[in-house]
Amino acid sequence: MGTKNMFILLVIAFQVSSCWKDNCDRFGDTFISINIDKVEKDASGNLIIEFATNTMNDLPASYFEQLVLRNTSTDSSTGEGMKVTESVEATKTTIRLVVRSAFVPGPGEVFTYAPVLNFPDREGYVDCSHPGKSDDYLLYLEMNIQTIDGSEYELNDFVWHEAVHKGAF
Repeated sequence: MGTKNMFILLVIAFQVSSCWKDNCDRFGDTFISINIDKVEKDASGNLIIEFATNTMNDLPASYFEQLVLRNTSTDSSTGEGMKVTESVEATKTTIRLVVRSAFVPGPGEVFTYAPVLNFPDREGYVDCSHPGKSDDYLLYLEMNIQTIDGSEYELNDFVWHEAVHKGAF
């Protein structure tokens, strides 16, 4: 293929790719605020953590129901994944995490909990489109869990941030 033909193909490819832009991020962040609402043990010894959320108005409640947990915890001695979270649920106004009892800290202990929540592509939920495969909207949470008196628990140093992982072209 000659240089002239290669140049023509590059110009055409540029023209085509610039016609269809990603406009799903124009809505901004998914979460406006996330606040600790409740921390309590259940009858099985698991720790229930609930957050009150203020979310982007344009996303419907059904979007949040599609939440998937990404497992990020590994055993430092074996490198194998650990199932720290028993379950996770989200609505438009709440996130509920259940930490398995084996990871709930005892008196004098602190457990750093850092789940990553994966929300789906916004296409199909709001009026937007983008080229390529589905995007992932990730919510990173991090907090230190400790007991106050062995039966009551608190979260310290709670932080969160969002990131978008664009799908491949």
